[in-house]
Amino acid sequence: MRQLLNHISSNNFVEIWRPVLEYRKSTRKLTTDLIKNPYGQDWKQRFEQLRQETSQTKQEIHAVKIATRVQVTYST
Repeated sequence: MRQLLNHISSNNFVEIWRPVLEYRKSTRKLTTDLIKNPYGQDWKQRFEQLRQETSQTKQEIHAVKIATRVQVTYST
């Protein structure tokens, strides 16, 4: 990487190579982020949280349906 930067700066190709450098910087940033936080860890945690919330919501809906049926049965 350092050789590429030296070559670019010495030959005044900065404008031509700017997209290449930006791509390289973004790739390096992504790689660093993936090393610090392996791919999927956040996703897995969030998915598990959503699964638990969905399960809880389903249980609450089921309880409301049962309570509604009981009220309808007693009121008729």
